[in-house]
Amino acid sequence: MTKTRILLIVLAIAAIAALYALPRVVVENEAELASEGVQENAETSSEPTAETITEDHQHDFSLTEEQEKQVDELRTLLKSSQNQEKSIIFADSLAGLFRKYSLFDSSAYYKELVASFLKDEATTLAAADAYLKALNFALHEEDAATLKAKAQTLYQAVLEMNPDQLDAKANLAMTYVGGQDPMKGVMILREVIQEDPNNKTALINLGVLSITSNQFDKAIERFERLIELDPKHWEGRLYMGYAYLQSGKKDEAKRQFDMVKKGSSEPELQAAADNYLKFIDN
Repeated sequence: MTKTRILLIVLAIAAIAALYALPRVVVENEAELASEGVQENAETSSEPTAETITEDHQHDFSLTEEQEKQVDELRTLLKSSQNQEKSIIFADSLAGLFRKYSLFDSSAYYKELVASFLKDEATTLAAADAYLKALNFALHEEDAATLKAKAQTLYQAVLEMNPDQLDAKANLAMTYVGGQDPMKGVMILREVIQEDPNNKTALINLGVLSITSNQFDKAIERFERLIELDPKHWEGRLYMGYAYLQSGKKDEAKRQFDMVKKGSSEPELQAAADNYLKFIDN
């Protein structure tokens, strides 16, 4: 387990879900994206192929009896369905349930199933994003490697359908930044931001990279631009609050965390904001 992954686990325990998406590599100088701004990851294991994983592959906790009942009912309906339209509805419902229960790998599994039925850009991108989210929460290196491979394969499939899908390119970049080829990810991000300086996915990813390299002022610039474009980008506000906090600007950090707590509908973002507010007040 890398030092950065250990840090992520500590942060997750201390602040529940704060900074859950930080990549597992340090960027020394985000301002020099095209040069020697990345430390190579020390991991030496080979990259896996994007093989299908079981939906409960990495769960370290179980569902409640009521939750299990809901899931089993939908699974039964899905397995017995002979109608593609209904199968899509059941699979999508399962993805939503697992997302609600924060079992992100299972949610991604069913998102991918939906995409396999429809074979379109939107559902394939949704599946790729779901695997990326599962990757960001993965606690085990083996699971993370498999989830990363799945995300990369699906993002590449999206780009084959639409080479101009910049959000897919920006998120694909982050799967490389956290692996054995970080400069490839950095270069992809640079391409996206050059093509569209207002791409929100690229802005938040670049802001996160600035946080990992302790360039908090640079991170704040990225997040401020993001929030200017989308005032309800709660994940971006959470990161901006963290950057303000690390810069010693507690009042501004508190304001951002308070807005996230009140405005976001995401439980993990609300919980992280609440924990940081408690930290600031203590």
